[in-house]
Amino acid sequence: NGMNERMGGGHFGKGLYLAEDAAKMDQYVTSDTDQNEGLGALHKLLYSSNQMNHPGRVYYAFACRTTLGFPIFSKDGQVDSRAPEQTVFAGPDERELARIPGVEPPMHYNAMVVETGPASEGYKLARHREFVVFHAIQILPEFLIAYMRE
Repeated sequence: NGMNERMGGGHFGKGLYLAEDAAKMDQYVTSDTDQNEGLGALHKLLYSSNQMNHPGRVYYAFACRTTLGFPIFSKDGQVDSRAPEQTVFAGPDERELARIPGVEPPMHYNAMVVETGPASEGYKLARHREFVVFHAIQILPEFLIAYMRE
């Protein structure tokens, strides 16, 4: 059924989270040990139909194409890092980003880029940027990657 922003959420609002670095994505995946209920169709597609046995502890991630459009940048997921007087969200539910100032007709930012930096300067992320989109139509899943950790 594709991505669903209504099911997403985290430290930076109720959207879909993406990363440009596999190490960031790997922080959030959970393992599939061939005994996970609800993954029977996936196991059949990936393993049984290819005459393969499930290899054990496997992790999955999507490689996606994403359009960020006109993003807002933030250190903390609360305020615009380029205009600290502007909050990033349109409302308290954190499901829609703020309007872009000075644009007519009014238009909302399309994505949030949470930047990295030192915590002493107000950054919430130290190593890997996060990209948050609030409309699933901006994401095209292209590949499901199955991998194992050493």
